[in-house]
Amino acid sequence: MTSEEVSSFNRSCFSGSLNELVVEAARKRQDILVQVGLEYRYMPPVAKLMNIVKGGSLGQIKMVAIREHRFPFLVKVPDIIDNAYVIVEFDNGSRGMLDLCMFAEGSKIEQEICCW
Repeated sequence: MTSEEVSSFNRSCFSGSLNELVVEAARKRQDILVQVGLEYRYMPPVAKLMNIVKGGSLGQIKMVAIREHRFPFLVKVPDIIDNAYVIVEFDNGSRGMLDLCMFAEGSKIEQEICCW
């Protein structure tokens, strides 16, 4: 990404009324740390997939699976979850699954997203 793209990406992460409320609340209290992590919805391929799904051409999605196996980019710290299988069941019967491994040095494909 160019520095301009990174700047645009960062601005998009903090747009929206909920994010603005969180930032404003943090400004009022010096004893609070606000930490923002990567959200898949801001990644260009995921944003494109979301637009396709919202367009309705795929029908109703029953399951979304994301596999993220990447090299370790941080020093290993105790009590940090760096691998997990997470399944979320939604009220409409759809499911989401995350397969996360943050110490997969030899991975050729870091992320895969599948919808059914």
